[in-house]
This record gives sequence, structure tokens and C-alpha cells, in this order.
Amino acid sequence: MKYITLREEDRQLLLHLHDFIYLQREFIEKYIFHSYDNTASVYRRLRVLEEAGYIKAFMLPINDFDHRPSNVYTLTMFGSEIVEQMRGVVHWNRRWTTQAPPWYQHQLMIAELVKIFELKAPDHGLEMKEWITEARAFYEFRDLNEGKKNSKSRIRPDGIIVIGKPDSDQNMGIMLEMERSYATREKTLRKMEQFNEFFSRRDELLEKYDKKIGFDYPVKGWKILFVGANEAKTLKILRDLKGEEVNAEVPVMAASRQDVNENPYGQIYRYLTSPSEKKKL
Repeated sequence: MKYITLREEDRQLLLHLHDFIYLQREFIEKYIFHSYDNTASVYRRLRVLEEAGYIKAFMLPINDFDHRPSNVYTLTMFGSEIVEQMRGVVHWNRRWTTQAPPWYQHQLMIAELVKIFELKAPDHGLEMKEWITEARAFYEFRDLNEGKKNSKSRIRPDGIIVIGKPDSDQNMGIMLEMERSYATREKTLRKMEQFNEFFSRRDELLEKYDKKIGFDYPVKGWKILFVGANEAKTLKILRDLKGEEVNAEVPVMAASRQDVNENPYGQIYRYLTSPSEKKKL
């Protein structure tokens, strides 16, 4: 570990790694390290940051079809301390630094999706104002007098996207669920039950939730978005949730990862109330 002079792009990298835990080199080059002329220059700067102890690289396959591993980066504990100095608070687990967990690919996909929401928002007169990580979004609202833990009395979305018009307080919070390729109906229904339990008590819980998370921008409306690995998986999510529209406390929608990455503000979402047609957010 040694201190080096951090450039603004270095700081942005550390902040992004805190928000998404793992990032691949292609993401860093495309969205963060804009001032570098070529990939070799990006690698050199990443190596400087790694040798100084700010970040750590794992050689890992980017997806299930990759036969050659690539560099996937995360924060070191020293890097997380630098983020804490910048933000005042961090949500970091030492285990993420020591060993890449099986869900690292899931984080890579989330990072790409959230970045697309951010970059394409201005084209539609909107702004992605905030990304709330899974660690911050987790909330357990079990009553103190409950005899045993109720599995429905907690929510753990993969994150929350807050979007709205610039200079407006009328913002929407989208609870994101990036579904695994082999997600079971049981798992999907359990998540839906947890969301319904939470939002059925919105008058009691939303103010507490706001204080727990510390939203930078007020959230006036909520939606839940299930993202399937492909169109077939998206349709499976809708089949698994068939009939749940009766109990849904907020609008619930599903879309494929490809559609969201291509046009997140377009007519790509199937709502539980009308799953046969695609609509906008």
C-alpha cells in the first residue's frame, strides 16, 4: 500500500467499484477511463492502482461462454477507506476483496444495465439521479414482538434506480431484480411476497426506509422490475407471477436484459396487469 496522486478518473473508478463491487476492464475503459488513447494505457493505469494497493484484479471468465479469463477488478480494504473519505460512509465486505464469489458475473451485468439507464436518460428528458446498492437497499422490517423470524418481513432488491426529470422532486424508485438464468418459481414468488408485504405497509414503513437508506432525492412512486436473461426467461418470470397482479401493491414489470441494455426508456416492459403487450416505464 502506498499513496499516489489520484486523478478524477481514478476516484470515479473507486466509487464505481464501491457501487457495483466488481467491474471488468471493458466497462472501465468504456465508461470511466475516457482520457486514455488505447487499451494498453488503461491496463497500465489499472496496474499502477493495483500495485499501490487501491484495487485488486481477479482473472475470471466474464460470462458462462468465455473460455479465456479476463481481468475483473474490485476494491481493496485500503481502496474502500479512500471511498469512505470521499463519501463519509461505505458498505463494504472484506470477503469481496479476498475472493470473488459465484455471483460476480451478476454484478457485472447489473453495472452495465444501470450505466445504460444513466446514459440514456437525458435523451428522454430524464435523469438517473441515484443508484442504491443491494447492501443499502436491504431492509428487515420484522416487528419486535414477532415470535420468530418471518421470511416475508424483509426485502433485498438487487438495487434501486431513482429516476425523474431534472430539477423535479417527482422521482420514481425502481426496485431491480436481475434474475438468474435458473431462478425457480418458488424463489420468484417469495420475492414478490416480500415486496407485497413491504408495500402493503407503506404508510408505516416508507418513511423509515427513507431514513435507513438516506435517499439523496425524494421518491414519490415505486415500481418493481424483473429482468430476465433473455426473452424466454422474461416470459417465464411472467408465467411464474401469473395471478400475482391481484396482490401487487405497486406496478410490477418484466423485460429482457437485451431490451433494457438497448433501450431502457422504450416500449419494452411487460406489466403483470397486461403481459401480452409491451409498454414504457
